[in-house]
Amino acid sequence: MKLIVFLLSVMLVLSSCKKEQSTTIHPSVFVFGWCRCYMCMTPERSFRYYEIKDGRLYPDSMDNFPGIVPVVFALTPLSNTKYQLAAALISNFPPYLQNNPNQTYGNVDCNTHAAVHIEYTENGQLKTWDIDQDTANQPLVIRAYVGQMDSVFQQL
Repeated sequence: MKLIVFLLSVMLVLSSCKKEQSTTIHPSVFVFGWCRCYMCMTPERSFRYYEIKDGRLYPDSMDNFPGIVPVVFALTPLSNTKYQLAAALISNFPPYLQNNPNQTYGNVDCNTHAAVHIEYTENGQLKTWDIDQDTANQPLVIRAYVGQMDSVFQQL
């Protein structure tokens, strides 16, 4: 009898525990990119954006920094190998960013460091982040992710 009461107590306690929400994102569109300086007019290409959509990875097809106009992406996707590399950015997306959408970290317009831009659309809602790549301006909990993004950029 004591065993039954004990087991029922354990089941009651476990069933009353609050379950964590899933932190996996399922965006219909995931855009990520880097820019050396938003306001810079340099002769070299100082930005690059990518779009993951419908299980494919597309590079931007722009010669000039888009500024406030939408980024235009190529019609031909990159290889599946490159898609798999970039798709890890979705599966490893930090819960911190997911819980703090539409934020800017650091001085992304004027610093000598590059800035990364992330946006995704999920259930019709657009969420964006701009992050200075100077780690002193990043929350500690996203530094590894920004480092992963840097690695992905170098391999693409």
